[in-house]
Amino acid sequence: MTSMQRRALWGSTIAVGVLLIAAGAYLGLEKTNALSGIISAIAGVLGVAIGIHQILSNPSGTANAAQSQQSGANSVNIQGGRDVTLGDNNQIGK
Repeated sequence: MTSMQRRALWGSTIAVGVLLIAAGAYLGLEKTNALSGIISAIAGVLGVAIGIHQILSNPSGTANAAQSQQSGANSVNIQGGRDVTLGDNNQIGK
């Protein structure tokens, strides 16, 4: 995440928080509670839709993030975010 993306995330989070506090003060807690329930339902539906889209966009499972390479006669280096070497060197998370 770049610093610009981090600033945008924090800025939008703060803006939404201030907006919810203002809505609570202006509309009252009961109406704000109903509004937040509607917003949460919309966010949930969007999350499910994005999850279904991700599952259907690659149904065969051909995307493979882990890579494997052999670095010695008895060792295998598995890379999946961090390095794990099994065998001769026995190194985990270099």
